[in-house]
Amino acid sequence: MGESRRDTLTLVAVAVGFGITTKLGLLAIAPPENVSYFWPASGYLLAVLALLPQRRWAAALAVVFPTGVLLNVFGANRGLVPSLGYALADVLEAFPAAVLLVRFGGSQKPEFTTLRQVFALVLGAVPAGAVLSAGVGAAVATRFGSQPGYLAVFRTWAAAVVISEVVVTPLLVTWARRSRLSKREMAESGLVVAMLGGVAAYVLGTATPWPLIFLPFPIALWAGLRLGPRGAALASFAFAVLAVVLARRGITPFGMASSTALRVQWTQGLIGTLAVSSLALAAAIAEQEVTAAQLRDAESRHRLIVEEAPIGVVLTGRDGTIAQANAAFCNLLGRSPEEVLGHTFAEFTHPNDLAANLEVLHDLVKGSRERATFEKRYLHSNGAVVSTLVHIAAIRDDQGRFSNTITVVEDITQRRLLEEQLLQAQKMEAVGKLAGGVAHDFNNLLTVILSQSELVAQRIPDKLLKDALGDVTDAARRGAGLTRQLLAFARKQVVEPKTLDLNVLIGDMMNLLRRLITENVELRFVPTPDLFSVRVDPSQLEQIVVNLAVNARDAMPRGGTLVIKTANVTVQPGEVAEVRPGEWALLTMTDTGEGMSEETRRHAFDPFFTTKERGRGTGLGLATVHGIVSQSEGHIAVTSKLGEGTTFHLWFPRVVESTAESMRGVAAARTGTATVLVVEDEPAVRRVACDVLRGNGFRVLEAPDAESALAVAESHSGIIDLVVTDVIMPGDSGRTLVDALLVKRPEMRVLYTSGYTDDLIAHHGVLAPGVSFLQKPYAPADLIEKVWRTMESPS
Repeated sequence: MGESRRDTLTLVAVAVGFGITTKLGLLAIAPPENVSYFWPASGYLLAVLALLPQRRWAAALAVVFPTGVLLNVFGANRGLVPSLGYALADVLEAFPAAVLLVRFGGSQKPEFTTLRQVFALVLGAVPAGAVLSAGVGAAVATRFGSQPGYLAVFRTWAAAVVISEVVVTPLLVTWARRSRLSKREMAESGLVVAMLGGVAAYVLGTATPWPLIFLPFPIALWAGLRLGPRGAALASFAFAVLAVVLARRGITPFGMASSTALRVQWTQGLIGTLAVSSLALAAAIAEQEVTAAQLRDAESRHRLIVEEAPIGVVLTGRDGTIAQANAAFCNLLGRSPEEVLGHTFAEFTHPNDLAANLEVLHDLVKGSRERATFEKRYLHSNGAVVSTLVHIAAIRDDQGRFSNTITVVEDITQRRLLEEQLLQAQKMEAVGKLAGGVAHDFNNLLTVILSQSELVAQRIPDKLLKDALGDVTDAARRGAGLTRQLLAFARKQVVEPKTLDLNVLIGDMMNLLRRLITENVELRFVPTPDLFSVRVDPSQLEQIVVNLAVNARDAMPRGGTLVIKTANVTVQPGEVAEVRPGEWALLTMTDTGEGMSEETRRHAFDPFFTTKERGRGTGLGLATVHGIVSQSEGHIAVTSKLGEGTTFHLWFPRVVESTAESMRGVAAARTGTATVLVVEDEPAVRRVACDVLRGNGFRVLEAPDAESALAVAESHSGIIDLVVTDVIMPGDSGRTLVDALLVKRPEMRVLYTSGYTDDLIAHHGVLAPGVSFLQKPYAPADLIEKVWRTMESPS
């Protein structure tokens, strides 16, 4: 059905309904004075406007006005002019009343479920409509009819309109808006009508004492309590109809009244009082029920929010007894609600935090503070310590007296763990910066010591001096090794990775490892066939295996077994923490030694952390291993328990390429001479490098910086076969110098040297594949070997 057709049918229904209620009003007129008890059309029209959207009010009034005119002309035998006046009175009473009802009732669709809507009807809409309607109607009646004085008509007319609007309007509105009645509600509605009819008939139809006229009131009030505004309106309408019918027949308890008009007024007053009181009571009860329902919903939502909250919420009493706790708090403690409720928070608090917690509670109870935020530790049921951030506030009654505390508990255990890891990483970074800072100068010093001690040892015949210089050389090499360890755990060591097979490398080391460990330690190597190739620095990997083997030996002073295994593994997402998914070569080293406590295991890779007695360990062994593995893009983990041995797991990412390194072999004997330009800003290092090269037959040019090197190269008319340059120097860097030299000497080979860490060297772009590099400190043999390899490598 189209909207326009629906609108047309609605308007037709409005007109028909208005005609019916007008006819009923004419029947309610009491002779001989022709006084109306009530005028149903007024209440009907106000109900129609209350039910319709405001945009359709004008159309409704437009069809009502001519209907009223026709009814007055043909139904009441009135003239056209007075009929127009009476119809106008009907329109005037409805429109302002509807406006006031909607405006002050607080709803576009009033249902009389609040006292505000009832008051808007009784104190606003009804008086306004009655005054306007009675004013126009009384004027028409006294002008064109045989009615007595204006005030008498005005009073009677207004009373009829009032009674109609307080009885008929609530009935139509509440029954039109509400859903269908249930069987129980239908039975109760019928019972209300029957009881009210019987009592009203007795009270109104007999000569009862004055107080008994209020007997219908309890029934009407009960109807309002049971059925709400709908029941109250039904009871009021039933009572009004019965009262009017009996009164028109002369049956009324107000027989003492001197006139029909007075009896009508008293009957109207009784009807109005019952209608307003029962409707107001019903509205108050409905409003209270709505408020109670809203409170229940709010409480239900509150409980749901608290119960489903991801953080703990706890309600405690004055003595700290837990009265309410949500699931998150119980889970935080690893306990059921039965194990938490009725107990005090002190039972679950870490002993070291209890005093501070009790002090906060004491301050809240006495009122010196209202809320507090602090960190505390709880004890989990499995014995673990749970770090939390607690927000606690006092709850007080209307007199300001303390009643409870509400506490929000946030689990920050994981945050604390991450903070510790961050702190550890910062410590590693700090030590790494320290190592990198001293590496350059220390490596220059060691280069001079190593080179000069070997050169002097070659030139003197005295065996005692040679031995002494040998001790110096050994000490310098150990210092160089210590520097490499510092740089390795700081992940700043310059590495030369190669693609290799772990099985081959470890197999070649077995004899060395057997010499390192004592005879009462059994060493077993269990390689897996077709092991994945990996790319690591061979010398660094040897350092890892030696460090772990020595640690295993020290953990088994009374003997035991050390098992080294290799395996191919494929890590799935989330399978191994901190190990990315993919294919890995896994190296494990397991001993049957004393094992570690959980605290020791957590700090195993900390720099300078050691459990060995003073003088037996530097605390850099495992830190170095960790740094090397991380530098090789691998991962290391340790599992251990006291008395159950230790296993180190080392994952290295698989590489798919041949393990055969293409490197030209260095000739056993090299002949001929070459010209080498040495650029080094440290005079002692430059001097010893030049002496070593000259001692091996090279022609040497030297310069302290890039500017001098360019001048030397410009003035040299012959070929310069090789430039050996420091990477970082005052002024231009070694890379800038090389770029400038290669413009005019493209055939020249380049060998970089540096005592700085790899991140600084990489910044200067000299660690790219194929670039020759020699890390300081170096011995004379290292320098000569690297020079020949650079000169003989493919262009």
